[in-house]
Amino acid sequence: MILTPKKYFKILHSIFFRILSFEKEVETWSKKKRFSIFLQSSGYNFVLSSIVVALVLSSLSFWGLLENDIFTIWNKLLVKILLGILLGIAFGILLGITEEIALGITGEIAFGIAFGIAFGFLGGILVGIVFGIALGIALGFTLGIIGEIALGITGGIVLGISVGVVVGIAGGIAVGVSAGISFILSYYLSVTRLFYLSYLLLVPSLKKNPLIKDENIAVLPFLPKILSRYYDKKGKDYALEITLFLINNRRRILRKQAQKGLALITYKVLYNFNNVKDIQDIDKHVDYLPQKDDLPEDLSSLSYFYNIVDDIKIAKESHNLSNRVDIYRNIQADLAEKAKGNAWNKAKNIGEIIKITNKWQQIVTEAIAEIENSNATLPLPNPFTVGKPVKGEAFVGRIDIIEEIKHEALRESGLGGILFKGSRRTGKTSTLVNLSDKLTNNLLYVYLDAQSPMVTHNVAKFCSTMANEVAKIVEITPNSEIKDLSELTEYFEEVQKSIFERKLRLLIAIDEFEEFTEKILGGNFANFPTTLRYWIQHLDNFVFLFAGSNELYNRTDFDWSNYLINLRTVKISYLDKKSAKQLMTKPVPSFNLQYETPELLQWFVNHTGGQPYVIQAVMYELVEILNKDGNRKMATTADINLAIEKGFASIENYIHHFWNYELSEEMRTELLNLIQGKELTDKKAIKMLIEKDFIYKNDSGYHFCVPFIRQWVEENQLF
Repeated sequence: MILTPKKYFKILHSIFFRILSFEKEVETWSKKKRFSIFLQSSGYNFVLSSIVVALVLSSLSFWGLLENDIFTIWNKLLVKILLGILLGIAFGILLGITEEIALGITGEIAFGIAFGIAFGFLGGILVGIVFGIALGIALGFTLGIIGEIALGITGGIVLGISVGVVVGIAGGIAVGVSAGISFILSYYLSVTRLFYLSYLLLVPSLKKNPLIKDENIAVLPFLPKILSRYYDKKGKDYALEITLFLINNRRRILRKQAQKGLALITYKVLYNFNNVKDIQDIDKHVDYLPQKDDLPEDLSSLSYFYNIVDDIKIAKESHNLSNRVDIYRNIQADLAEKAKGNAWNKAKNIGEIIKITNKWQQIVTEAIAEIENSNATLPLPNPFTVGKPVKGEAFVGRIDIIEEIKHEALRESGLGGILFKGSRRTGKTSTLVNLSDKLTNNLLYVYLDAQSPMVTHNVAKFCSTMANEVAKIVEITPNSEIKDLSELTEYFEEVQKSIFERKLRLLIAIDEFEEFTEKILGGNFANFPTTLRYWIQHLDNFVFLFAGSNELYNRTDFDWSNYLINLRTVKISYLDKKSAKQLMTKPVPSFNLQYETPELLQWFVNHTGGQPYVIQAVMYELVEILNKDGNRKMATTADINLAIEKGFASIENYIHHFWNYELSEEMRTELLNLIQGKELTDKKAIKMLIEKDFIYKNDSGYHFCVPFIRQWVEENQLF
């Protein structure tokens, strides 16, 4: 095939205006035809580039800027720099267009330019960069046609060096440097911007988009914005048709830019949601995306919004509208925190993300208002729970206990451990479960429950569980191979170095610590007490908290006091009256319970004695009673008496357990004497009853700490 000038310019036109279709056409050519066109088009490309250079040099000569006898050496240098700039601009405009063409064929022809420049520097003849760029791109263009990109790069290097040596000797370094810089500037500031402006002018009135036709895809740095603009001007379907087409393209750079465009479109889709149903049906609106676990990097932040969607679905499934409002309020608070932007410091498209969080927060706020305004007789939410730890905003009080634990854990002098003790069902576990949200940043926290089989099943389970939990919190590599206490100790010593360097403390809380006593006596944890003593004494930045009942040191079969040395004691008892009143009136923001009289509320607080387990049980029953009776918000004396009666039934096992197993015969006798108005005489029994928070003494004598318990004893044990 003879490549005439007409055919050459036809190929050039196809590459420029039919870039992707031309790729498919080239795939049908034989190797012989490709090689023939390569040889013939190389000549045309060289001639075309040379014409541009000749025109520039002729212009400089016409103005007398190339005469050697009229300038000093400094002026000569300035002329050479000017020459380089002019050459660079000339080649930038022409070759910038050619580079756009070559990019569509070879994908990465910029490597040819980079190598040409690098070798030009090494040769010290930088003026040759201009010609090296021209010939490298020209060869890259033609070699891309025949599929030999490596040869295109090599050709650019070789010609860049050879021409640079010949011309550079005569021209000097200044020309090459200025030419290279001006080439880059002219390309990016003129050619690319020119294409971008043409697209902006065409977009509003495009009838047949060339992207859909597989043609004329250029301006890669601005493609995401163009695709986003299609969404604004032409709608979602039109923009997606173009974007998804480009994502399936073979050109890597084009695919990458299209992915960014898809992210911008998706964020606009999410921003245009108008109500919670739109949010709930997110999968219908973004059905073009892959599964949540396979999202591209530009859409990685979308996982957070999927979590919000899951919470909204849970809220919509709740038949109790008050509970639904509570869930919405939690979502609202989460979105408000995210809208501040601090959590998105590494996210892409942060501006779009914050706009979405603000819009969704507004939607959820409107959903709450709609529920509250449409139905004034909503049932009370029931945040109370019997027998399970209280978590989140329903956790009330204990500020003094938490502050004391923080103070002990952060002592400057260092501290080996804390004994966190209290009677059963006084809120030890609830306090420890919520502790992590109340601590300062320099105090890391690990919580283990000794009632879990993963903790006390055997030593190997304990060690691996402890090591994994510590690694998770300290953010170091976990060691799943730890199987015994000596290996765990070595691991702790490595952790000690890490947290010491970061000026941190690690608080490890072991709840229901008494469970280890039986394991030690059984032989499985025989070395555990001595290991604990070593940890307490030698791990300076570790603080161990052992939570248990008052009986820990009162056992006769095992003496813990020999091992748990130098522990500070933090005792937890019942709620103070202020916290108890808050729990009965406003445990969560959406809870609005009123009492018939202030005196009734005060009597109720006094009757429970602030015992959290009793309050949870009776309040749970009270809310159920009011909701079943027309969603009433006013509690009467009859309601409270009925709730107390039902409360006795719900915690009967707990009361029977402490009466029959935690109290000795002497202690039970003294409690019965107290009810009957008899004198208490057994000092040992009295001391134990006070320690266990069953009774207290003031100027008028001994009294039950929890009148609710007294009522049960009177009704069930006295006669």
